[in-house]
Amino acid sequence: KRFYSDNYLFRDGRMPVKQEDGKWQVIDDNGAVKGTDYTDIRPFSNRCAAVKDDNGKWGYIDVKSNLIIECIYDYAGDFSQSGLAAVKLDNDYFYINKKGEKQFDKSFIDAQNFDTSSIAKVTTDKGVGILNIHGEYVLQPGVYDELGNVAMENGYVAVKNDEGKWGYVDSLGNVVVECK
Repeated sequence: KRFYSDNYLFRDGRMPVKQEDGKWQVIDDNGAVKGTDYTDIRPFSNRCAAVKDDNGKWGYIDVKSNLIIECIYDYAGDFSQSGLAAVKLDNDYFYINKKGEKQFDKSFIDAQNFDTSSIAKVTTDKGVGILNIHGEYVLQPGVYDELGNVAMENGYVAVKNDEGKWGYVDSLGNVVVECK
């Protein structure tokens, strides 16, 4: 069969590839096909990849292409270094571990993947906030009107107050630059 990589990169020695018939499979770094066909496969992250079945539901496979979490989710994010992933089921976002167990006693309107600093942007009915990998709010939802991308390579998150002015907080929620 002829494959198209669709611009994915090898991660964990595996790469999702799209076949001519539109189905996705996984190949290893020798080009050998691993596992079965899926409607979509996201790149591997922390030795797992989100896969979409013919019913439009997402689950997860491991690097051996074993289905480790059933395809039941409406959305499936990447597993972070902390071993947690954001998923959506019905109208709720929440976090699961690699066993598919819900973490924390919280659900969200929206949830991003955890970054390298082990924090994630979440949206509740009170607004946007920042959650850590222990399920604790580093920045309570609703304190700021908007948050920039929560990617802590530089150690800061941009925040916008109710006057439309921007500033920065660190990964602990401490104000580093006042909104001006």
